[in-house]
Amino acid sequence: MISIENSILKNLIANEDYTRKVLPFIKDEYFDDNNQKVLFQECRDFITKYDARISYEALSIEVQNRTDLTESDYTEINELAHDRSWDTWTDADALADSDNEEDWDAAEEMRETASEEQAGYFREEFENLDEHTRTAVLHYVNTDQDFHDEFVSWYGEDQYEQDFN
Repeated sequence: MISIENSILKNLIANEDYTRKVLPFIKDEYFDDNNQKVLFQECRDFITKYDARISYEALSIEVQNRTDLTESDYTEINELAHDRSWDTWTDADALADSDNEEDWDAAEEMRETASEEQAGYFREEFENLDEHTRTAVLHYVNTDQDFHDEFVSWYGEDQYEQDFN
């Protein structure tokens, strides 16, 4: 079951109406877990600064730019953010099972969003590898077609073309 704190974070990221209604009332102290508090702070600061909903990719970048986190904090925060992507997939599946055709369109949009989120997380993790490991992975990408195809799907086809071609 999703905790209240995770539900708040998920909705701050995915639901603009919810965000506009509740953000003024949510306080840092509502989050006992420091990593959830960091995610909330980054969401709040981004939304306040840009008057726009934060994407998972932007949230990941904001967290990465913080200087007050340890590596284990950063890893746990990324896992929390990744869990939010899983929720998007699950929500899309639930909509797809609906009898309402409008829900099917919304489900397809949610799947595209979840796919983009996952590709962003994958790219971030790949970029965090040491240079030797990244080079080894790219060598394998260039020598094994099946792995190449899988890697491109994980990385995001357009971004792969931009970064490596």
